[in-house]
Amino acid sequence: MRPRLALPAAALPASLAAAALIAVPSLASAAPIHNRGLTIAAAPNPATTGEPVLVYGHLNGPANSHRRITLWHKIPGVTFGYRVVQRTTTDAAGNWAIQRRPGVVTTNRSWFVTAGSGVHSRTAFERVAPTVTLAEPTSPADTRTPVTLTGSVAPNHTGQAVELQQQTGADGNTWKTIDRGRLRQGSTFSIAHRFRQPGDLTLRILFRADRRSTRGESTPVTLTVQQQQSDSLTIASSASAVDFGQSVTINGTVAGAAAGTPVTLFARDEWQPGQLTAIGTATTDASGAYAFTQSPPRNTVYEVRTTTAPKRHSARLFVGVRSVVTLVPSTSSAKVGDSITLSGTTTPGKPGHAILLQQVGSDGIWRTIAAGRVGADASYSFADVLDAPGTERLRAVLPGGPVNERAISSEATVDVAAAPPAALPGSALPSAS
Repeated sequence: MRPRLALPAAALPASLAAAALIAVPSLASAAPIHNRGLTIAAAPNPATTGEPVLVYGHLNGPANSHRRITLWHKIPGVTFGYRVVQRTTTDAAGNWAIQRRPGVVTTNRSWFVTAGSGVHSRTAFERVAPTVTLAEPTSPADTRTPVTLTGSVAPNHTGQAVELQQQTGADGNTWKTIDRGRLRQGSTFSIAHRFRQPGDLTLRILFRADRRSTRGESTPVTLTVQQQQSDSLTIASSASAVDFGQSVTINGTVAGAAAGTPVTLFARDEWQPGQLTAIGTATTDASGAYAFTQSPPRNTVYEVRTTTAPKRHSARLFVGVRSVVTLVPSTSSAKVGDSITLSGTTTPGKPGHAILLQQVGSDGIWRTIAAGRVGADASYSFADVLDAPGTERLRAVLPGGPVNERAISSEATVDVAAAPPAALPGSALPSAS
């Protein structure tokens, strides 16, 4: 599956499919390149390392049925030139298709095909993104102790650099590099970083492109960093993050306080600077404990203060709030070459915010395969042409930021049946003049 366009659902015209084919190259828009009547195309392109890739085309002219087609490839950095990697034969109409299995196409490469002596296609260039993983960090953390962030890059890029980035903009697509690391043996990394400022953070790992792989980014993760606690007045929450509309309990203990000691809860939106505002009062029990129930609509900073002598205040507590994201495919079953739409909404609305479509591979890793933006009506949509048989497992990810934390939709599935080469888009285009 290779999504090519993301638009707010409300903005989708009747001609969306045609517009999508023009907007972003993919299976349907990657028209085969002609050379002496033999065409070639590959989908998806770009691909993610290890993803199955379909190479296909058409042999024009007389006696084009049941002809042998030979696929050649060349990999960057390899000293020898083009070499044969697979063969097939055309069908009765001259169409051909070669499926490169999962785990085979792991780096950038170039392809061409031949059909007998002197008949060959032009070269098709395949771009392959690495799979970059970042393990979910332990949350919450605090400002006293460095947090170790670990992950890997595939294929192996041992010795090369990766960057730890923090999401800084409210729209989910502005990132700042805050630390760097280097891939160790096995192409793994470990970056120990101390977050001196508390808050709800969205992080990712970036791998810069080289000749073997295109640029790659990990799925964003969320980390809540808390202030160091005050022993005289503690503060905690029943959850470091909640979904929009859910409640959370803010609780703690006033050391040595008698039953009935008044305490006041202060708060402000995390992303807004300024003073905290009193939003509730309570009293301690016989052990000095207190509790408040809150339903924050956005990432929120809390603090508790005593209102009688001796006056004390707690550390500031950060509670993240996740948006609720839906994802619904236009059909649950289709065949290779069919166009479908994947759409959904965000609650609360996030107009202009970045949103990602992800697909899980056979290795269980979720990979981003398309990016778009949420519309003014809180909806979004991805137009897509299916390019591989099997069950596609998909989800939408709304990257976090200072207003709300990262949110992930429920998983959606689409069963994709195989299609003959003649049904592939562009397979039987006429030969070049």
